[in-house]
Amino acid sequence: MRYSFSYQCIRELPKLTWLAQVDRSTGKVTAYCGSKVEQHPDFLVAGVWDAPFVEAGFDVSDVFYGTGAKLKDNGVMFVTPSHSMERLLLHENKERITVSNSFPFLLEFIHAGLDRTVYDYENILCSMLNGPGGIKDIPVSGGEVIRQFVVSNITVTDNEIIVTRRPSMEPFADYNDYYARITGSLCAVKANLSAAERSSHFGMVATISSGYDSTACAALARTIGCDCVVTLKGGQYDSDNGLTAAKALGYRHIESRDKLLYKRSTDSIEAMYLCNGELGTELQFSVFDDLTADCLVFLGSRGSYWNKSYEVTEDFEMKGYYFFETGVSYTEDALKNGSIYIPLPAFGASVCNSIKRISNSDEMKPWSVGGDYDRPIPRRIAETAGVPREAFGMKKYGGGFSFCYDNMRRIRGKMSESGYASFLGFRKSGKGVKKGLKRLRYLRKYDRDTYPIYLNAAFGRLRIPIKLKQKPNVRVNPGAPADLIFWGVDVMKKRYAEAMNLV
Repeated sequence: MRYSFSYQCIRELPKLTWLAQVDRSTGKVTAYCGSKVEQHPDFLVAGVWDAPFVEAGFDVSDVFYGTGAKLKDNGVMFVTPSHSMERLLLHENKERITVSNSFPFLLEFIHAGLDRTVYDYENILCSMLNGPGGIKDIPVSGGEVIRQFVVSNITVTDNEIIVTRRPSMEPFADYNDYYARITGSLCAVKANLSAAERSSHFGMVATISSGYDSTACAALARTIGCDCVVTLKGGQYDSDNGLTAAKALGYRHIESRDKLLYKRSTDSIEAMYLCNGELGTELQFSVFDDLTADCLVFLGSRGSYWNKSYEVTEDFEMKGYYFFETGVSYTEDALKNGSIYIPLPAFGASVCNSIKRISNSDEMKPWSVGGDYDRPIPRRIAETAGVPREAFGMKKYGGGFSFCYDNMRRIRGKMSESGYASFLGFRKSGKGVKKGLKRLRYLRKYDRDTYPIYLNAAFGRLRIPIKLKQKPNVRVNPGAPADLIFWGVDVMKKRYAEAMNLV
């Protein structure tokens, strides 16, 4: 059977969103695309990679930031990023296979919703932290299932779906090899970005704080001409902003904005950050949407790969994780904004043992400062680029927040007025998780598993020097936070329905 693409470009869709439906009887692949999705006879792509654009080798490239699909001799291949912070989603029935880079779009297209008897969507949707070998299927209404894929190539043929892991990189020999390859990759990405064959083009923006990861990423982005950097202020961000480092790196356009500006939103912006299952971690960075629109955005997510002692495997599994470390909450806003996120610490994740060996090698001792927060590779990158040692990496403040442990009072304090009003109305209508004895039992188990987290927070506020040992998320909050996911999906499904004129 000969497979072929048929495109429908829909301007009302988010710029980088796409959904492809494969007719199993004819091989016709009908793709619905936003305005910045590249549409070619043999491939579609919403992203960049470190090889020539015209060759469309994003399925075998060392790095691929984005998602895409391409025709093969025996079918059509769908391709995830080379990192595990974005995914593809697939629904299958006897007649068609439907794949998309947007969870709510796929749900709306197949006329499905979340299953109200499922309380742990946060766990299921964030299972991408387990890597391609541990990611979970998503149960939805009507007994249907949506499959999730990360770091994979998914080939649909006449009679089967073949899933293979993306090719691994060659291990790094030493720091010079690592630095040469990551900067070389960035140069190749820039060339791909500038290809004449592209219909859409992108700028570049870096994020920066006083931590290791974003500072090193901003230094690396500067090597290929990035000249705009953004940093947050307000609250803990007054100690965590990266102004000193940004100036030392020679950035000319430095934008610092208050972390709470998103609360002025009138369009329930929170829904975009909640519908993917991670409860809002990157929401505050939406205050830079006007600057990051139509840009590559360099950020320091997955800095664990740079730590001397980390719990990340070459199978892309993060051990002992918390759900808010997924990094997936920005997906819908990025698709709408036309932003391609570049998590540089994940470069070489498939051979991260060689990165760890370099971090602990004798050659890196001059850039090792000791303590739990010790990352000599990004320190060497940033210091060599001119950032003073004392300007970054001295203390880990952390950025963002999560709703996962919150009650309604705390949720209201974190949301915009429009977002909270919409969520409150949704919850009162009874459209969230189903109430009943099963939910109460689940809530009791949740309280048992997470009480050290709440007690540690209380001890911290009271300045009591007690720290109970707490486990990573093993069970999700079945209360208001679970309803937030249902609300976010409901809001986003309606937006996609309007874009596709399905209402």
